[in-house]
Amino acid sequence: MANSWGIDAFYYTGYLFCLITIAQSLNTEELSTQSFEFEDQNTGNWWLKLDDETIGYWPRSLFTSLGNSATTITWGGAALSLGERPPMGNGHFPNKVIDTDSAAIVKNIRVWKDRDLQNPSLPTLRLPPLRGPGPRPRRPGGLRAGRPPQGNPCRVRRLHVGGRGPPRNAGFLARWLEDGSADFRVGSAALAGCRFAVFGVGSRAYGLRRFNAFARDLSGWMRGLGAVEVVRSGEGMWMVVGLRWSLSGGARGDEEEGTDSEEDVEAEESGVVDLEDIAGKGPSRRSSSSVLKSMVLNGEENGLKEMGYKIIGSHSGVKLCRWTKSQLRGRGGCYKHSFYGIESHRCMEATPSLACANKCVFCWRHHTNPVGKSWKWKMDDPLEIVNAAIDQHRKMIKQMKGVPGVNNERLSEGLAPRHCALSLVGEPIMYPEINTLIDELHRRRISSFLVTNAQFPEKIRALKPVTQLYVSVDAATKDSLKAIDRPLFGDFWERFVDSLKALYEKEQRTVYRLTLVKGWNAEDIDAYSSLLGVGNPDLVEIKGVTYCGSSATSKLTMENVPWHADVRAFSEALALKSNGEYEVACEHVHSCCVLLAKVTKYKVNGRWHTWIDYDKFHDLVASGKPFSSEDYMAPTPLWAVYGAEEGGFDPDQSRYKKERRHGAAALQT
Repeated sequence: MANSWGIDAFYYTGYLFCLITIAQSLNTEELSTQSFEFEDQNTGNWWLKLDDETIGYWPRSLFTSLGNSATTITWGGAALSLGERPPMGNGHFPNKVIDTDSAAIVKNIRVWKDRDLQNPSLPTLRLPPLRGPGPRPRRPGGLRAGRPPQGNPCRVRRLHVGGRGPPRNAGFLARWLEDGSADFRVGSAALAGCRFAVFGVGSRAYGLRRFNAFARDLSGWMRGLGAVEVVRSGEGMWMVVGLRWSLSGGARGDEEEGTDSEEDVEAEESGVVDLEDIAGKGPSRRSSSSVLKSMVLNGEENGLKEMGYKIIGSHSGVKLCRWTKSQLRGRGGCYKHSFYGIESHRCMEATPSLACANKCVFCWRHHTNPVGKSWKWKMDDPLEIVNAAIDQHRKMIKQMKGVPGVNNERLSEGLAPRHCALSLVGEPIMYPEINTLIDELHRRRISSFLVTNAQFPEKIRALKPVTQLYVSVDAATKDSLKAIDRPLFGDFWERFVDSLKALYEKEQRTVYRLTLVKGWNAEDIDAYSSLLGVGNPDLVEIKGVTYCGSSATSKLTMENVPWHADVRAFSEALALKSNGEYEVACEHVHSCCVLLAKVTKYKVNGRWHTWIDYDKFHDLVASGKPFSSEDYMAPTPLWAVYGAEEGGFDPDQSRYKKERRHGAAALQT
């Protein structure tokens, strides 16, 4: 039987299903069998099933002209006699057009594309089960076969790894785990009965991106397949630079350590892994030979630079916040200073990813930054990003020397940042090495305030503890979220809700960040209230949208900007809807921003504790022990509390009000 991939040049996986009827002789019982052939779209291997038995597959290497599509499907057959006579079939020609009594036929031929498999009326596609390593017999015609394992054992003894990938005799295990964890057909419970722990050893001399990369990947793959990590993954460092590693332990259960089957070696040399072994996709995208491009193109870079951005490498940026300059001059700090006690003049505003998965109507940057749903650009080292960000930040701080109000003490403090707001523009959590970057910030005792746009729930779950984790809740209903955020993902609402659920699982400080836009989302108090129980945030920041001028990408006007009184009214109403779970804790009138906080956690003996003990936080991170948000909170000063006469303005700062004259008064001298 012969067939081709796909039909009419559609780029879908092709399948062929038919019923083969075999007639041995006239007037005998009809014998029939079902044949099902399909190509796995991830590996390119062609599988053969007869009835309910998986026979095996033809490796991708046998097919050279079916890489993408085909325009024709053909089928046929050949008759074979076990004896000398008759030479073919039963010796009788069919006596009518369709003769099921005296000849073999092929019927019920059907072509499927992968989208058709969603049709419940079609037979279920059952892939072969995972099997362990070992000799694999070959069948005639290049057809490979395998034996499914009994049970689901998983024992890993020692895996000493050098570089970013496994050594040769651990390659099968690594590919099996990586591909299985990414294949929906394998499922997230394939290793549900397995318990494991990983300790990686490497050298930082090769860069943070390579340091213990395989150990981190191995832990993620195991957890992705349902295995339970009994001890949090550890990372060790060689004290001798340039020391070479070798595999001293096996990864083959009861097999003799260090042994490889002949076919495993052949598969590794050819780079082809059998589908029956991995039950997953083909080679990883990371091994692709295609050249990755820079995230920021020249035109985009120029637009961002005009707004004051300093571009770092190929995808990161840093910018000096207006509140950093304000507190350097002793003229007051931002709302984070009032709510959480940061020193605004020592805060660095940066992002490791200028790309975003949304095109929000209130974007401050008028969509001058790139967009994307996944990381598809070349990637800079996180250590280099942190070093360059601090260097550029210091250069911008130095430019403030001599500005009225900036004294040497504050300037010196500003040159040593203690806080990093990963919320500049784009989606910082998209950066694949975000955890390593956060580790580097914390190692330097720089706190982390990370904002995500609620479109990458899996990234939120994989995120290491940060000082404070924000999720932007720009709308409370599916329709309004689509209108305001203009997301790229088709399943944006499901991703949004799942991101809130991922936030619920975090032990450190979590925040809903609401941006109120009059006429768009400022009237959905009931819907917002229902979302509080989904993510159970510690805090809720409610801020009026900042008008950034009109553009072709946004039709907002000053009519859409709420007054602080509007924000206060919304906040009080939302707190009332929570039935006492949240209360209005702080406000910063100048930023048109109000903070709601959980009463049971942050109101201690009648006093709010929304501020952060940053030294305590860094000590907790360095200890490596689990901790919660209550372990590093500090009392909120009375001037920052909601309703205080100061309106959230630090009395130790000098308030400066710019005189604004409009109309005829502006022409007077």
